[in-house]
Amino acid sequence: MATTVTVTKPAGIVAVHATSKVRYHRFETGVTSANLQDTSDDNTTFSGTSVTFSAGSGTITPTFPSGLTHLHVILSNGHYYRFESSGQVTLLQNGDVTGSFSTISFTTA
Repeated sequence: MATTVTVTKPAGIVAVHATSKVRYHRFETGVTSANLQDTSDDNTTFSGTSVTFSAGSGTITPTFPSGLTHLHVILSNGHYYRFESSGQVTLLQNGDVTGSFSTISFTTA
């Protein structure tokens, strides 16, 4: 049974915080893996899944895998984005570009 989750982040993103149900997983700068808090439910949420983003005119919209409820992202310039639901349209902060947001991938082992 899987016990850890590993994240692959785009270069412009230094930290990812992901919530599956009520469990909060933090991947800070230099941290690419964390222990699963619930090896069954969390494995289902993170095993081979990803968060993708689509860009609009000055906006970014995430698509979450099933089971993921919130996503918090910190860019390399320190800007913080909080996505509370899949499909939430969020305005970009001054100076940020949609290219900073590419696929965030998760795997479990």
